[in-house]
Amino acid sequence: MKSVNSGDRPLSYPAKMGMNLHFANGAQLFMVVKGKFNMLRPKVVMVNFHQFGTPTVIWKSPWSGVVFHNGTISLGVASTTNNMSYLLRIVSSDFSGSGDITQICSIDSSGLDLGCSGCLDGINPYIHTVVYKNPNPTGSINLLNLDDAPTATTTTGVINMEDSFVDYITFTPEGTGSIPVTIGKITWGVTASATYPNAEISQSVDGPTQHESEDFPEWTTVRDE
Repeated sequence: MKSVNSGDRPLSYPAKMGMNLHFANGAQLFMVVKGKFNMLRPKVVMVNFHQFGTPTVIWKSPWSGVVFHNGTISLGVASTTNNMSYLLRIVSSDFSGSGDITQICSIDSSGLDLGCSGCLDGINPYIHTVVYKNPNPTGSINLLNLDDAPTATTTTGVINMEDSFVDYITFTPEGTGSIPVTIGKITWGVTASATYPNAEISQSVDGPTQHESEDFPEWTTVRDE
């Protein structure tokens, strides 16, 4: 059976299913059903790429110390200003259910952070919302807000931050046995560095960038904040 990338518009594809039935008396029956199936898929709509201004790396704790040169930089201030905060909406014309963001991260920072590659960032789901069946949701209906402000800390006088994130947007239809399926993903990242006693932060911020995707998120390590 083919997958559909056409938003929530129904498309028909020929399909065949086989069922192998086993009865208590030992009898067995194999059945084949052929026909056309309507397939529907919710879509992801970006409402606001930057809720609190352009993401910018700032000093969270400026340089301090005499023997040890301590400092912390941050991608803006969480839920306040210039952090990574985007707002998206799930549009589902035919199904109600739930929407989630699963965040996979790769962290390579200097100083006190041990970093990781391809890790689940903290908990899963990272963000959750109820999704109502609605072809034209407005207001606060079906919204998902990703709000993040990664940091890097050092005691050596040199700070490096090279973080990248893949946020998988998933939808789980109502009903027993339903599983989450990916309906899109958002990628973003931040690279920054500073060296004592210079207060200037060299930086580059990419994204958020929206992608069509059906990939399932995978990880082997959970990153604890």
